[in-house]
Amino acid sequence: MAKRVREGSLLIAVIGEEDLVTGLLLTGIGHLDSTHNTNYFIVDSKTTVDQVAEAFHKFTTRPDIGILIMTQHIAEMIRETVEEYSAPLPAILEVPGKEKEYDSSKDAILRRAQRLCSVRAER
Repeated sequence: MAKRVREGSLLIAVIGEEDLVTGLLLTGIGHLDSTHNTNYFIVDSKTTVDQVAEAFHKFTTRPDIGILIMTQHIAEMIRETVEEYSAPLPAILEVPGKEKEYDSSKDAILRRAQRLCSVRAER
């Protein structure tokens, strides 16, 4: 089902395992535009690193995406790409996976925020 996006509003995109994506779609974040582009990408055991990288690139270059939610263990598949990403929007949010524990030391955005806070504290 296609939802209309209000002019000027931004979408939440998600790259994750089926349970995460399904749960977020049930909250109503799903979007399908007129050219059949979705704001979600499901990763399973057959998904390649290149496919994850392609989905990341697609979502981070879309002007209608404001937040990209990724399961942390999937972000690990393309960690270098996630680390190199520096644009303010979309913001990248790494979340725990269903069977993988969250490790804050691997979260690129959290580490960047901690560096910014420590620089400000030193002033």
